[in-house]
Amino acid sequence: MTKLSFPAKLLLAAGTGMAAFALYETLCPQATLFGRVINHGKRTRDAVSLIFDRAPNENTRQLASILRRSGTPATFFLEGRLTRANTRAVIPLLGFELGIHGEDYSPLLLKNRTELRKRILPTLHLANDLQGHRARFLLPPMGFKGIGLLNTADELGLIVINPSISFEMPSTVNADALQKTSSLLRRIRPGDIVLCRADRATPDDIETHLPRIITGIHEKGLSIWGLRALLS
Repeated sequence: MTKLSFPAKLLLAAGTGMAAFALYETLCPQATLFGRVINHGKRTRDAVSLIFDRAPNENTRQLASILRRSGTPATFFLEGRLTRANTRAVIPLLGFELGIHGEDYSPLLLKNRTELRKRILPTLHLANDLQGHRARFLLPPMGFKGIGLLNTADELGLIVINPSISFEMPSTVNADALQKTSSLLRRIRPGDIVLCRADRATPDDIETHLPRIITGIHEKGLSIWGLRALLS
């Protein structure tokens, strides 16, 4: 086996380190050195924001209903193709802040500027039309973001969001599930952007856990603001 010279080893180590750094910046939702990514609002504000991804889906109507009953603002992030395929499912979301993922939930990686714009612009125009004003926020599918995506989002006037807390709503109602929501509430701090995933939850699960989360946030002395207000 050929032995590498010291300079070659140094270059190999540097290349490996750069690759690891690039991978970390791409895959870690909270990494921000590639460009502007917002994880939370000001920590001095006694408020948080709730966001929901992959809308519209089978739980959208119930989530929106609970939020309206409690007077709680939230932001829903749209997939373009889902929205066009089921326009009625979007009706409950009208009046809430709308952000976007793109045309679907596949990662926006390894794509050039033209491809990225094709994946983002139709959904952006759709969100603008639905809410009557310009959508401001993009939530990268699976949290993956590269330099190309961050640059394209900036060109389109979009703020890239990766939440400080991501919570999978339990798919059962039992002591363990209640413990998970209690754990979530202990973690929440002023300024947090809290992503509540409800993909696997049933109507009973949502009816139990979402009101508990909303009440628990208020009991911590925190308000729930819309994303625009939190980040202003």
